[in-house]
Amino acid sequence: MPVEQAAQDLLAALESLYLNDFNGYQCNRDEGDDIDAARAKLEEALAQPQPQREWVVMTDEEIKTSIQKTMVYYGYKPEHSTLTSGAGFYVLARAIEARLKEKNT
Repeated sequence: MPVEQAAQDLLAALESLYLNDFNGYQCNRDEGDDIDAARAKLEEALAQPQPQREWVVMTDEEIKTSIQKTMVYYGYKPEHSTLTSGAGFYVLARAIEARLKEKNT
């Protein structure tokens, strides 16, 4: 569940708590003020733009390690899982990375 949705649900719960009568109990003034203050803080936080995370590319070593693990998983011997033997995988990894960056920035 996204943080924004969780905060909206919490706001709704606070509103419900503030307005409902629980077996004759209603919030006193201090509790109502606390709920109002919490609600205002949540609304303010929701109104703030969310910071964008900086795109971080995989290093050649990270790609190489991932390729090697994949090749070993599919039955290649570890000594055959070099970057050269996995050159097609390396190009594919960079292409996927470029597409993900395009979609997420």
